[in-house]
Amino acid sequence: MSRADYLNRCDAALADKPRLAAVFDAAWRGDLRARALAEPQDPAFGYPTAYWWPMLDLMSPGGAFAPEVQARMETGLDVLWPKMTERDRSDVTARLRAGGPSVCDELLAAAAFAVEFGREAVTLPTAAPHERKPEFFVEVPPARWAVECRQLQDAREVQVRNDQMIRTGQPWITPAQPDRDANRLRSAIVGKIKRAQGGGPTFIILSSYTPWLMPDEMQAVVRRILREPGSVGLAESDLPIGIACLFWTVVQGVWFCDPACAAASIEGPLRERIRRAVVRGFVPRTDTEILTETGW
Repeated sequence: MSRADYLNRCDAALADKPRLAAVFDAAWRGDLRARALAEPQDPAFGYPTAYWWPMLDLMSPGGAFAPEVQARMETGLDVLWPKMTERDRSDVTARLRAGGPSVCDELLAAAAFAVEFGREAVTLPTAAPHERKPEFFVEVPPARWAVECRQLQDAREVQVRNDQMIRTGQPWITPAQPDRDANRLRSAIVGKIKRAQGGGPTFIILSSYTPWLMPDEMQAVVRRILREPGSVGLAESDLPIGIACLFWTVVQGVWFCDPACAAASIEGPLRERIRRAVVRGFVPRTDTEILTETGW
């Protein structure tokens, strides 16, 4: 396929997605096309993840980049857009056009919880522009919890190469023996938990875009943090109600913390609805079962 064919494929995918089409509007697409076709090499030019999704699906069919995932991004944007301030809309437009996958995770999470609990259950926080805040809240009386999407950043060299892959669509080969440092991963996850911004019960979605640890190793780290918080310097009051771990959009596991859930009035059936929302809203792993606090 030529570079023009790439762009045609991505443009065509927006035909039934009016919110994304408004973000990646005709003027923006025209400018992108002119710049893309003028570049001598693909790696010199970046493509936004949400726009480039049909090409990711073509290069790696199904799974993490299945075409329906882009449709879920559209749903998430449609859920959040009417509730956003003009500043928020400008910010999300800029982030989508800039290209990274983190904003895509946020849209997928919004769609997931809206489909499971209703659009009215998803509300946006109010905060000054400089203040950090969760992505959104979910209200299912008497429970109310924040949802935060956080990225697990790997070693700097891996980040740089991964960013280039995301921007350009050019894959890079993972080293045969990647740097699998469970202690570094544990510290990163603890840091995300300590920086939770919900001001109350929080559900955290952690995404990794490079094979930092093998899935079973990553899951063991999360399980220990939730079951033995003192071993990593966390108080029980620091713990989120639950954590979901993703590799790209593929759900590896979803775990809940009993004490945090009890304090937030989130009982068994509601936990399972949260788990179901995440699994259906992203992409469930098919190589083995999704691990849970009891699925070992």
